[in-house]
Amino acid sequence: MMYVTQPSNDVDTFIYFDGWLIMASLNKNIRFFISIFLLCPGLMSGQNFYFNQLTVDDGLSQNSVVSITQDNLGMMWMATQDGLNRYNGIEFEKFNYFFTDITQTHYSQLGKVYSDEYEQLWVSPLDKTALIRNGITESWDTISIEIEMSCFLPYNHSMLIGTYNKGLFEYSYQDRSLTPWPDAGLSLYAMTEFEGIIYISSEKGLITVDQNQKVEILLPPLSDHQFSDIVISKNGGWISTYGKGLFNLSEGQLNQDTRIPTDANIQDLHIDQSGNLWVATYGDGLYLLSENVHHFRKDNRNKQSIGYDDILCIFESKNGILWFGSDGGGVSYIDPTSFKFSSLTVEMVPEDINVEVVRSISVSENGTVWMGTSGLGLTSYRPSDGKLQSFKSVPGNPGTLSGDRIVSLFHDKNQKLWIGTQESGLNIMYPSGKISQIENFPATTIWFIHPSSSGDTLLIGTRNEGLILSDLSGKVLAQYDLESNKNMTSNNLRAITPIDETGYYLGTEDNGIFKFDINDRKFSILEVPPDASEIKSLHYQDEKLWIGTAKNGIVIWNTLNSTFQVFNDTHGLPNNVVYSIVPVTKDEYWISTNSGICRIKSNFLLDIDPLSFQCFSTNDGLQGMEFNTGAWYKHNDGNIYFGGLNGINWFNPVEIRKDSITGQPLIESITINNEDYVGDTSVYYLNHMDLSHDQDFININYFSPDYSNRKSTEYAYRLIGLTDSWTYTGTQQVAGFTNIPPGEYRFQVCKVWNDEAIPETIKELSISIIPAYWQTWWFKSLLTVLILGGISYGYKRRTQYLKDQKEMAEQIKELEMLVLRSQMNPHFIFNSLNSIKSYIIKADRVKASEYISDFAHMMRMILQNSRESEITLEQELESLKLYVELEKMRFKQEVNVQYFIDAGINLDAVYIPPLLLQPYVENAIWHGLMPKEGKKELTISILKIDNTITCRIEDNGIGRDASRKIASQSKKRYKSLGMGITGERIRLHNKVSSRKIHINVKDKIDTEGIPTGTLVNVNIPLNDPVKEENF
Repeated sequence: MMYVTQPSNDVDTFIYFDGWLIMASLNKNIRFFISIFLLCPGLMSGQNFYFNQLTVDDGLSQNSVVSITQDNLGMMWMATQDGLNRYNGIEFEKFNYFFTDITQTHYSQLGKVYSDEYEQLWVSPLDKTALIRNGITESWDTISIEIEMSCFLPYNHSMLIGTYNKGLFEYSYQDRSLTPWPDAGLSLYAMTEFEGIIYISSEKGLITVDQNQKVEILLPPLSDHQFSDIVISKNGGWISTYGKGLFNLSEGQLNQDTRIPTDANIQDLHIDQSGNLWVATYGDGLYLLSENVHHFRKDNRNKQSIGYDDILCIFESKNGILWFGSDGGGVSYIDPTSFKFSSLTVEMVPEDINVEVVRSISVSENGTVWMGTSGLGLTSYRPSDGKLQSFKSVPGNPGTLSGDRIVSLFHDKNQKLWIGTQESGLNIMYPSGKISQIENFPATTIWFIHPSSSGDTLLIGTRNEGLILSDLSGKVLAQYDLESNKNMTSNNLRAITPIDETGYYLGTEDNGIFKFDINDRKFSILEVPPDASEIKSLHYQDEKLWIGTAKNGIVIWNTLNSTFQVFNDTHGLPNNVVYSIVPVTKDEYWISTNSGICRIKSNFLLDIDPLSFQCFSTNDGLQGMEFNTGAWYKHNDGNIYFGGLNGINWFNPVEIRKDSITGQPLIESITINNEDYVGDTSVYYLNHMDLSHDQDFININYFSPDYSNRKSTEYAYRLIGLTDSWTYTGTQQVAGFTNIPPGEYRFQVCKVWNDEAIPETIKELSISIIPAYWQTWWFKSLLTVLILGGISYGYKRRTQYLKDQKEMAEQIKELEMLVLRSQMNPHFIFNSLNSIKSYIIKADRVKASEYISDFAHMMRMILQNSRESEITLEQELESLKLYVELEKMRFKQEVNVQYFIDAGINLDAVYIPPLLLQPYVENAIWHGLMPKEGKKELTISILKIDNTITCRIEDNGIGRDASRKIASQSKKRYKSLGMGITGERIRLHNKVSSRKIHINVKDKIDTEGIPTGTLVNVNIPLNDPVKEENF
């Protein structure tokens, strides 16, 4: 067991180690001894303590932090004299509430901030206005009375509140009332509960309150020094004081814990999740009491030490991070769960041990790490016991190094350490520790030393002397340079990588790459792209040559097809200077750069982004951000070593696991159609959103309060309902969606490790996009029914229409035949033939010839016109005139016929159904004029009235009534069917034609009511001369 303590203000320090007590002054050597035991890996049960710092430089409003808490979202709240700060791992947000900071040797009064399980933040600012912040609504409320809150304790679904000035209160969450408790004192400093008993530190001493609110004074105060804090666990209880150190509480008795100075001014105590006790002192830094005692104080040489020695408060967040607020140094915190690189840095070693600017690394079989530095010689570190040793050149002493700039190291198969220097030649250190300088070696600067496949020959790359082959004694076997080999491009050989058992690629800093075969001793130039210049590192694997450059990042050259790809900081590299490329597996590599180190995953099956990058920085425990060319080593135990300006780091990639990645991301903001989403609930607590159908352009910003790895946390998201596939975004913290159709969705975002989404970290937000009425299922169903109904109805209508058309066409044909028969009825033909016979008997050959000619012409026209659905009015009148002339000849010209045709009418442009007028003329002659005694007049007029052609047939016959009486008395007389057929034809015509023909029959009478004839008007609209197909 070992622990360190300072029992008084004297300069002496006691070191207890395995039962030995060592007293020493705090000179630099003792400080070194302490720092090695506290910080070096392999010591102190292998535990390292790396403090991260947050100060005003990072955005904290002030460096005096009096209280720290964490809300249920995982965000940290820090109270200072200059405002309340909320920290999300990326930036601070300040609230204008200011806090008390009074510290004395026997008393302290500090403002408080506390987060409860009900999403409420309790704030006790300087003006004594106690506040409660509702995290869900982000609203603030005040407590009804002025109190200065000092401590909090959840108790039976309520909150016990200790104050500096008014004693103890119980706050009811149900009715928001504040009730005083029995007198436990006016000034309360700390409060805790164990097995149903409440322990309170007040000006009265250590007070207990049982479940019946019975108050007992367990211990009186220590003279004028108050108890500052109380912690109790199954392992015991501890009570701290202002100025009297730490006490162990056992069976009601106080026992001084001498591991802490007995005059320590202790501000806070905390038992962490592992059961270790942390002690915050004012002026003496931080103590950790576990199996050993750890004492942490600010060390200006070590940026990973605690930030200040005046520690005011301790808080442990849910994921085990320990936060320490100080009175001038901001906040320091330790994350024991995050991955940290083991390190050995300048701040961790004594002044006479050199680990600054490490240029080369090698590890011996026994695990000793050897580091070559730039100007400070050679240093060895033995992790098993922490032993450090430095070796430097001594002028004139051949048993020392020939120079102190060590730029290459290599252990051969006999465990001799080959040491290449800059400008000082080559050295060998034997396992015994003896150093030998290789005399007359042809090169002074040795960039690399690489074994052949057998291990018997060394390939040595130099700055000015090309490639040298040496045996294991240092004897030069061969030398190749520009003068001796025309296929070499430069004598400055910076990097080497094997191709197979005999082949190697050699990289230069000034003139490309060439290939060398150690069997046939031949060189060949590799035609690489211009981007592959100023080469810092090489690695060959699977027909691909990885080239690390000084300006252009990584160039990957496909040796099979001579194609290449360039990856630089625009693709995710932390920096374009790539010092080393170290393979782990066929698709995993680690590189060191001028800005940290990086893990690369490769997948060349992908056409886009075949490499993914995960970068690490000083926040992860790196010695610094800048590393060096050639300063790397891969041990056969899997450990990888990198050297830089401030020391070295080492780690085993296999031990890096995703298990340390915990906690869900938080949704920080949402924009919908480029407008910020605003709701009754804080977006941090939002679990569901209802949106309208036109709110379909959504951006969601998210982050994780990962306080150690915040810059390297990678994410993936998806919108279930749109896709089940994850979109991997790297460290980008925004998801965007456009044109999202209405529906139910679940947005999920999670953390990623090794290109794999971690389900345990999924944060989900359900989104309902309400459809417009025309997007709803019932509307679509109704529309479908209507469309199907419309189609069905249209089909039926169409079927019925076709049926009607067919029937109508048949009716028309039948009517046409009737019309034709009516015009060629036997009675008419018989009468016409009798008339012809009469003219023949009378030897009136001229009349007989005229009659025969007109009769034949009329029959021909009737037959011809009957084939058409429409004929011109000119054709109709021509046929009508022939009929009238035949009837006049038969009735010996008893009928006087007159024709009146409007001069403005183009008879050839007016179309009417054939044989439309003849039945009315026939009816006028046979039934109106023939029975009449005396003068018989028939007038046929074609008139244009507005946009209508009126065909008027007017006679001065006996009228329709007299005609009907005659017809009824003489059943055997001829009956004309033409008018009835024509009426039916017009009805059918009007059904299919846009030009509606109207017939108007009117009886003419004189003033005394006596019939004077009949007037028939056939009205035909004047539309475009389009012939009707179906008539």
